[in-house]
Amino acid sequence: MKNGKAIEKLELSKRYLENAKEDLKKAKIDKERKAYVDLKYISKASGMAYLSALEALKALFINYGILDEKEVKKKLNKVEMYYYYLNKVNQIGKDKDLLKGLLDDVYDILHLGGYYRELQSKKAIDDGFEKVEKIIKIVESYVKWIFLYLKIFFKLMELNKIFLGDALDLIKNIPSETIDLILTDPPYGLNKDIAYDESLELFYKILPELYRVLKNDRFFITFFSTKYLPKLFENNPFTYFWQIILYSPGAAVQSPIGFTKYMSCFVFKKGSPKIKKRKKDIFIDTPTKMVEPDEGFIYHPTPKPKTFLAEIIEMFSEEGDIVLDPFIGSGSTALACIMTNRNYIGFEIEEKYVKLALERIEKFKKRGLQKKLLT
Repeated sequence: MKNGKAIEKLELSKRYLENAKEDLKKAKIDKERKAYVDLKYISKASGMAYLSALEALKALFINYGILDEKEVKKKLNKVEMYYYYLNKVNQIGKDKDLLKGLLDDVYDILHLGGYYRELQSKKAIDDGFEKVEKIIKIVESYVKWIFLYLKIFFKLMELNKIFLGDALDLIKNIPSETIDLILTDPPYGLNKDIAYDESLELFYKILPELYRVLKNDRFFITFFSTKYLPKLFENNPFTYFWQIILYSPGAAVQSPIGFTKYMSCFVFKKGSPKIKKRKKDIFIDTPTKMVEPDEGFIYHPTPKPKTFLAEIIEMFSEEGDIVLDPFIGSGSTALACIMTNRNYIGFEIEEKYVKLALERIEKFKKRGLQKKLLT
């Protein structure tokens, strides 16, 4: 997964654009007094937004072999660089008329400084604001177009994989608002034999990124400890929706009141999503902890039953959706996605658990193939 550079540049481009739009709005209030300074500053922000967007496109095309990295090291001035990248876009089928318009406006962006030195009359000032407004809209549409490309490549190249590495680093490769459902069992301070499980620090750090990558009007679902339940709602950008219980008859986890025989699964929302399939909010676990009836013992401290996860996935997503589990552990979320015809993306920092997850997936697929052959 190598989209981090492209996403970073695209996010930078968006920030420049927001700054340009905000400054344009303020400048219009008192445009005659400071028109020269304001317009020059706003046009520069627009140009930087465009340049950052092109850098995002460059990184994206290098990642997927559309551009040769050696080729792009040629020494080109700014105008030549714009033409170079945009011509590459043209080669893969971009609309020629739109390209010509973009190139013309790039030329304007690069020469705005000289244009605004000539601002003297009210009409010239009005024309200047109109031109900057037009350029901002052009750059905004271009950023959206690059983002669309990023999402297309992401969906084609990065799905149904488990990536070895730190979730905080890996999630930066996912474009904003591309995930349909987040379902995970994060480290939450219980000191199990899991990386980063000594505190809630990692959970708090990744929450903003989870919010960024999840589409609007979608659900974020996480297991969490009853012991630290109040902390789940601290600095949480999502809105609480509901709780689902997994009753575990065979469990005997010590707690302040004796023994705990259930796990809590909390449903949060971004926007105003709707449940896809109504079911229930209490499910019964497999008879014995860490054992799957069709697989046997699962060598992981906290495996979750795949049939339970499949039930949740069906309730809160649709077939073909992308489900992210940034702490996928033994791979149960991936198996549940395969069972329900969803796509999955998983992150896991420990190599031994990545191997375990991949082995489970391979065996599960083989069992499914054998069943098909027997029927």
